[in-house]
Amino acid sequence: MRLFELLLLLTTAATPFIYGFIPQKKWQNAWLIGLYILVASHLVIEQPRWQLTPLYIAVILTPFYVQWTRRARIWMTMLILLLSVFAATLGTLLPVFKLPTPNGEYPIGSQLLFLEDESRSEDITPEESDKRRLTVKIWYPSAISKGKRERYLDNGLAQAFGKDKHLPGFIFSHFPLIKTHTIPNVSMADGSFPVILLSHGYQWNAELYTSIVESLVSEGFIIVGLQHTHEAPLTIWKEERLTTYQSYFDGVNAKFDFPKYQELEAEFKASQDEEEQLQLMRDMMAVIPYGESVDRWAADISFVIDQLEAFQKDNQHFLHQKLNLDQIGMLGHSFGGAAAAQACAFDNRIRAGVNMDGSQSGRLIDTTITAPFLALYADRNYEEFFTPNFFIYDQVMKGKFYEGMIRQTGHANFGDLGYWTPMHALTETGTISSDKIQSILTNLLLQFLRDHVTDEIDNWEEQEYDVLVDLRRVQ
Repeated sequence: MRLFELLLLLTTAATPFIYGFIPQKKWQNAWLIGLYILVASHLVIEQPRWQLTPLYIAVILTPFYVQWTRRARIWMTMLILLLSVFAATLGTLLPVFKLPTPNGEYPIGSQLLFLEDESRSEDITPEESDKRRLTVKIWYPSAISKGKRERYLDNGLAQAFGKDKHLPGFIFSHFPLIKTHTIPNVSMADGSFPVILLSHGYQWNAELYTSIVESLVSEGFIIVGLQHTHEAPLTIWKEERLTTYQSYFDGVNAKFDFPKYQELEAEFKASQDEEEQLQLMRDMMAVIPYGESVDRWAADISFVIDQLEAFQKDNQHFLHQKLNLDQIGMLGHSFGGAAAAQACAFDNRIRAGVNMDGSQSGRLIDTTITAPFLALYADRNYEEFFTPNFFIYDQVMKGKFYEGMIRQTGHANFGDLGYWTPMHALTETGTISSDKIQSILTNLLLQFLRDHVTDEIDNWEEQEYDVLVDLRRVQ
């Protein structure tokens, strides 16, 4: 809990006992004034949040404490303590957390780009005239270290994410109280920087990876965060607020013949013939109905690279001559990880790619990837948990290929969700601490990208990594 929250909590809980020790009215009033000062300090400096509503009620009750009978005071004391404990519990389970301070030399800036691909229709919406529109967030090394920092998941992003997860809209409304280390719309640092494109998970946003993004940017990378429109909880495109297109999403899920997929999976596991397994895997990919989305997301990635090439030449654009387009990397998580792999197969401008715990779908099985590639996985028993990645990547990877599993992690540990709450079941995170996984991921990604995108180091896999990392070079 934050400083004034904690002081207010302790003071409120102690008030009934203090009143018992100091029966003089003037000292009781002095204590009450101190309590009100704490309330004002909290409301003005830290700002209120819904988790502390029980505490606010307890504060309102305290001035009336001395007016009650002795018996009533006992019940009042119990109520104030109960409300204080309830508030402390909520405040701890849904904290106003601090994002880790980036270790690199660069301050961090950001700007939004609003792009429209007039060559592609929007397949998700029913209006035939709609074109594919994308909002792209650019995080970049900045020349400015002081200024008003962005608030975390502001502008309704937090509420939209909660709604997509069938949670009450207010549950993450405290996130804008959290400040990032990013200052929007400031000038870029001198120089030209390598570019890493970021593709988020399905029904996630690029901002949900802020802890990793800020660390990479501080080390001298430009991060280009795509928002895959209508497949993210909320995309703010100019003045419009574009949400998940639920009817499309429901229609896609309805096409998934899961019993057929399970049947093919059983046949695949039982087969000892590689050619038969290859055909079965093709059949499994055909049954999974998400290939259209993987194609769309991979096309989004290539379109954004096209736009970056144009901005690099435009002397009126803030990215003019700031992009090292000979050093482009690709980073994706979950569904975005599958899209990252497909983008690497179809766009040779990408020098290296990373899939963070994304189950591969789409038509990658009949392609090849020659760029160096890293597949990272959450901690599971892969003797029992089936993923098509191991077979597909064994077929398509023709360049340097690495696999790594990070122990004590869950699927959502590859974003910020480990910071959100210690309730791992709510966020699909593992038991690893949020700072620990952020440090491990940042180190792994920096070393991999510096070796295979910027050529700053050699033999990244020979570096020393945390004991929780099981990393191997497959080929």
